[in-house]
Amino acid sequence: MDTNELLYSPEDLPRLEKKIKVERVLVWALAGLTLGLCVLFCCLTNTANAQRMELAAVVTSTLGGWCVIYRRLFGLQETRHELEHARHLLESPLETAEGTLQITKEKLRIKNSIRIRIVSLEDGEQKRRLMVNETRLKRLLPYDGQRVRLGLVGSYIAGIGGAADALS
Repeated sequence: MDTNELLYSPEDLPRLEKKIKVERVLVWALAGLTLGLCVLFCCLTNTANAQRMELAAVVTSTLGGWCVIYRRLFGLQETRHELEHARHLLESPLETAEGTLQITKEKLRIKNSIRIRIVSLEDGEQKRRLMVNETRLKRLLPYDGQRVRLGLVGSYIAGIGGAADALS
């Protein structure tokens, strides 16, 4: 590849897989804790405190359930999609494109998946709209407004090099 820096490296895959395992453990731990607290409240219930224990069990199960759903949707599932995205970018053949990079404020969210930032690449008469995972955007910031050479997989940016003139 002609670019200097890949946005994902093969070392990122084990890190993302480990993060998935941690998120999975966290989701199960939250679910177990919620269930355990509800069972504890049921065991501690007697006729004098039945209303309070029922309220405590309802509040615990509601808040715990929302925490589990939140971690599963925004932690575990998002990390799985980022891992799939990284694998796709690393395994696919790269094409190169040169031009002036402009980072826009336009964002795109694939439902239950990665957050994408739209980037434009102008090469004289042609302007292309490209996408980059928002977690990798900070690597592109130093190149904003500069002429660069990009490694692309479809319309996703997989790698970036410095000034295109310097890379030739």
